[in-house]
Amino acid sequence: MFGRAHACPRLIAFLAKPGLSYRYSGFEHRGAGMGTRLSVLLAAVNTRLSTRFNSVLVTCYRDGADRLGWHADRERELGPDPELAVLSLGAPRTLAFRTRGTPRQYTRYPLTAGSLLYMGPGTQADWQHSVPSQRHATERVSLGFRELGCA
Repeated sequence: MFGRAHACPRLIAFLAKPGLSYRYSGFEHRGAGMGTRLSVLLAAVNTRLSTRFNSVLVTCYRDGADRLGWHADRERELGPDPELAVLSLGAPRTLAFRTRGTPRQYTRYPLTAGSLLYMGPGTQADWQHSVPSQRHATERVSLGFRELGCA
């Protein structure tokens, strides 16, 4: 971050078909396939949202200290106006949003087990999001669906 290496305050796995890669924060993740169950879940999300997601970024927040800082998913391989969806499993956590311009506006969404949050076109251009640290939180897994190869 900002030209310096830091330990990642969460666990991450990237799943996609071989040949797809996703680069952010100076790290490149390469697809090596995904299991049948995750492929079925990916297809169900695509059907539900009328999307063409082809990868899953799995993030494990081990406890309330694990977090994700303010950012927008605007990497080149996501295309000019990316869509994302997040399926939450495990303990509830809050997903915070803030506008990119001034004055800033803020909003928060509680993500409970089984919730599916869709960030449609325009979201990444206009908003940043984060998962702030949260006292007394327990383990949560986030499945982040993205379409790669849109550039």
